[in-house]
Amino acid sequence: MSLLPARAVRSGAVTVPAAERMKRIGAALLPFLILLAWTAAIRLPFSVQSNGDEYFYAVIADNWRRGGLPYVTSFDIKPPGAFLIQALVQGLFGTSRATIKGMEIVAVALAAFIAYRTLAAHASRRLAIWVAALLPIHMLAFDGAAAINMLLELPLAFAALAATLNAIREEASPRDRRAAAFLAGLAIGAAGMVRQTAVFEATAMALALVILLPHGSRLRSLAVFVTGAALPAIAFAAYFARQGHFAEMFEAVITLAMHRMNDAVIASYGDQFAPYLTIPGATFTSLFRSRVLVFLWCGAGLCFLHRKRILQAVPQRVLIVSALWLGFAFAGVVNGRLLVDYYLLAIVPPLLILAAAYCCHGIDVAPARAGRMAAGLAVAAVATFAIAERQTLFEFAAFRERDAAIERMAGAIRALSPQAGDRLLVLSRDLALYVETGLNPPVPVFHPTHLMAVFPTPAADPLGTALGALPRFVVIGDVSARHSAELPERYAEAEAWLGTHYRPAATIDTGGETLRLYERMR
Repeated sequence: MSLLPARAVRSGAVTVPAAERMKRIGAALLPFLILLAWTAAIRLPFSVQSNGDEYFYAVIADNWRRGGLPYVTSFDIKPPGAFLIQALVQGLFGTSRATIKGMEIVAVALAAFIAYRTLAAHASRRLAIWVAALLPIHMLAFDGAAAINMLLELPLAFAALAATLNAIREEASPRDRRAAAFLAGLAIGAAGMVRQTAVFEATAMALALVILLPHGSRLRSLAVFVTGAALPAIAFAAYFARQGHFAEMFEAVITLAMHRMNDAVIASYGDQFAPYLTIPGATFTSLFRSRVLVFLWCGAGLCFLHRKRILQAVPQRVLIVSALWLGFAFAGVVNGRLLVDYYLLAIVPPLLILAAAYCCHGIDVAPARAGRMAAGLAVAAVATFAIAERQTLFEFAAFRERDAAIERMAGAIRALSPQAGDRLLVLSRDLALYVETGLNPPVPVFHPTHLMAVFPTPAADPLGTALGALPRFVVIGDVSARHSAELPERYAEAEAWLGTHYRPAATIDTGGETLRLYERMR
C-alpha cells in the first residue's frame, strides 16, 4: 500500500503530492505578485500622464483587429510586434486609457520579475531585490510613464539577458549552451519586432557569447543565436507575404525607417536644432539628458573601479554582459538621434544592474551592515532621481487640464451626431480623440508628425491626401504650439483648406493651446 495520498503527480523520478506542487507554484509566483502590486502602486499615480503615441498605436492595433493591416490601412515605421501585443490585449479588454496603462504596468512588473529571478540565480539575492525594486521607479524617467513601446519591449530584453547568462555559465553543457543561446536570440529578436534599435542590444548579447563562451562552443552557439533572433522577423514577413502586403511592410519598417533621419528631415528642423541631430550632437544631448540618472551613472563608474571586491560576490559574466548591454543600448539611443526622451529608457536596465553591483557588493563594510547599506543607497538612488526629475515627473495638473479639454472636444464632436462611416482627422498631438470618439482617421497616413513635418512616408503629399479625403471632422491646434519638427507652412496649407471646405464648430482651450474643431460643409 502506498504511503502517499491518492492525488499525486510525478516529477521526474520523484512523486510529489498535488498540494505540494501547488505550493511550489505559488511560491514561485509570489515574487511576481509582489512586484505587480509594487509596480501598480508606483505607476498608478502617474497614469494621468499620457502620450499621443499611446493612442496612435491603439488605433493601429484596433484597425488590425478589424482586418486592416498595419502599413497598408494605417501607416507607421515601427515594427509590428507592439501593434500585435496591443491588438491582442485590446481584443480582450477593449481600447481605453485603462487598458493601455494596464499593459504598461504588467510589462514593467514582468520585467522586474524576470530581472529578479535572473540576478538571484546568477549574482546575489540582494542585488536581485535592489534591481527589481528600483526598476519600476526608474522606468518613469524620460517620460516613461507613457512610453508604451519601450515598456512592452522591456520583459523581452530581460529574457534575452537571462538566456545569455544561462548560455555562458561555466557548468553548462554544450547542448544547454546552444539551447540557451537560441532562446536568447529568440527573445531579443522578438524585442526587435517591438523596437528596431533592439538590434544594438542583440549585438551586445552576441558579442557576449563570442567573448565568454569556450572556444569550441562559440560558432555553434552564435549560429543558433542568430537563427533564434531571425525567427520573429521571418514569422511576421511570412504573415504579411501571405496577406499579399510584404512589400508595404518592408518599405515601412526597413526602407523608410532607415530614412527617418535623412538630410531633408534634419534640415527641416532648422539651423537651431539640426546640430543636435548629428552623431556628436546626439551623443552630447543623450549624456546631458540622462543626468537625472546621475546616481546610477556614478554607481556604474564605481562598479568598474571596485570590480575586484565586487567579483567576490558577482560573477564576472554578469558585469561584462551588463556593460556590453549599456554600451550598445547607448549607441542605439545616439543612432536614433534622441528625437524623444523615452529612447533613453533603453539604458536604464543595465545601468541599474551595474549600480546595484556596487551598492550591494562594492563597499567595504561588515557583512552584517551590507544589507542596510544597500537599502540606504537604494533610498538615495530614488531620492536623487525624484529630485532631478521633479519638474517633469510631477506635472499632474497640466495633464489633467489637457485631458479635460480633450473630453470637452470629444463631447463637442458627439454633439454633432456622428454617423457610421464618418471620419476624424486630428492635426495636433491629441490623438486620444480617436479613442474617445470611436472615429477613425480617413487615410492610412494620419499621425500629425507624418502630416505636418518632413517625414518619410509612402504618400507623396500626405497632408494633401488626408485633407482631400474630406473627413467630416478636423481638429487642429495652434501653430505656436507646434512640435519643433512641424512646419508652419503645413499649418497654413491646412488652414486654407479648412477655410474653403469646412465651418468652425467648436473652440477648446487646453491651458497651453487652443484646439479648434471644424465640420465639413454639406
